Amino acid sequence: MYLSADSSTRSLRTVPLADGEQLVVGGNGHVVGRHRGPTSELVADLDAWTATHFPGAERVHAWSAQDYQSSDMLPIVGPVAGTDGRVLAATGYQKWGLAMAPAAAMALAGRLTGDLPKWAPALEGTRLGLRPAYKTGLLNLEDALHLLGGWGEVLVRAGSGDPPGEGEGRVLREGAAPVAVSRVVGRLHRVSAVCTHLGGRLRWNDAECSWDCPLHGSRFAADGTRLEGPATRDLRRH
Repeated sequence: MYLSADSSTRSLRTVPLADGEQLVVGGNGHVVGRHRGPTSELVADLDAWTATHFPGAERVHAWSAQDYQSSDMLPIVGPVAGTDGRVLAATGYQKWGLAMAPAAAMALAGRLTGDLPKWAPALEGTRLGLRPAYKTGLLNLEDALHLLGGWGEVLVRAGSGDPPGEGEGRVLREGAAPVAVSRVVGRLHRVSAVCTHLGGRLRWNDAECSWDCPLHGSRFAADGTRLEGPATRDLRRH
C-alpha cells in the first residue's frame, strides 16, 4: 500500500486476481453529508487523477465507506455502557482495521477467558481526559451548526419546482415540512428529508443515490430504507 503525504490524499494498493492484479485507488475523503456539491464529482476527480498517472486504466467499480474515529483517536473496545458487561463491542478503528481489529479481538477474547491484556483497559469507552472532552465538545458544536444550517436552507431556499431527473434528488418544502424527492431507475420517490436519529436535514448523495445526514452519518436509500445508523428507523414515506 502506498499513501501520499501531501494533499489531496491518495492511497494505492493492488488486489491479486486469478488473471493478474487490479489497482485500487482511494482518496477525496469527506464527512458524510457535508460535501458541498455533487458527490459524483469526487469520483470523477479520482478517475481523472488515475488516468493521468496510470494511462489506460479503466474504472470497473466505485464505492465509499465510513471510517469511525473516536475523539482521542484510539479504538473503543469493551463492554457497552448500560449492559452490565453482557454486550461487548469494538469500533473506532480510525481507518486502520488491519491493525486495530486484531488488537480488539485480543482484548475481547481476553475479557471472556479471564486473561485480559494489560493494555486492554486503555481501549474501554469509559476513558476520560481534557483533550477528548474538548474535541467532543467541538464535534457537538459542529453538529448543532449543521442542524441549524440545514433547516435554515429549507426555510429560505427549498421550494416546489420540477421533479428531479434520473439520479437526482432535491429537498422541497411542503408547508413547514421538508420532503426529499429523488428519481432512481425511473422511479420517483418522496420521503421525509428529516433524519430519524436527531432531526438533521438530509442531503442527496448522487454518487450512491442515497440520502445522507450531515450530523452523525446516518444514510437512507432513495425509498427511505435505512442503510446505516445511528438512525434505527426508516424515513417516513410521502
